[in-house]
Amino acid sequence: MAAVERKTRPNARRRRLWIVIILTCAIGLLVVWPAADEYFALRDHRADLLQSLEEARTDAERLTAWRELASERALALSELDARTVGDDNAYELRNELVELVRRSACSLRRIELSPPARRPWVNDDDPLAAAAPSRKAEATPYTLRTQRIVISASGPLANLQEVLAQLRNSDKLMHTRTFLLRPADEAGKEVIMELEVMVFGLEENVKPASA
Repeated sequence: MAAVERKTRPNARRRRLWIVIILTCAIGLLVVWPAADEYFALRDHRADLLQSLEEARTDAERLTAWRELASERALALSELDARTVGDDNAYELRNELVELVRRSACSLRRIELSPPARRPWVNDDDPLAAAAPSRKAEATPYTLRTQRIVISASGPLANLQEVLAQLRNSDKLMHTRTFLLRPADEAGKEVIMELEVMVFGLEENVKPASA
């Protein structure tokens, strides 16, 4: 009986250790990726910037001050656009993630980039919802673009924590869908990280050409 207790105690301690590790990494993820409400604020800011930019272009020929404002608003809009992920930079982001894992001396087991999904974006919308909240919601001139990225990597725990630390420096709009951390072997010297994130982008609707 005493021998059984001695064998189960290390296993219990190991389980408690992994619970602590997973909780620590999960808490870190709350800092790595912006919450949905930040995305709402950025969307509203983007809409305001586009409207102000259009107004500035209209009056730029008359007032020098409006020209300066147009330049400032264009710069702010460009900075916001840089945080989104679209068709033009999705694979670039994928390659950056591959290099990030390799720089951290981890082994990339798998990385998948799903086909993008699109739907109309309306006022008071939720980017995590599969469909717009209501048909009665006020329409906007934008389309929401979402795309899933699945990353599986293995290596020492400290190295995988470095991967998360590097991701923390990314300013891309991301949301964590699933996160799993498990030992790669009984010794626990290496661990496997399974991570699925969703990236976002807003595309301005193109008006059909008049006949």
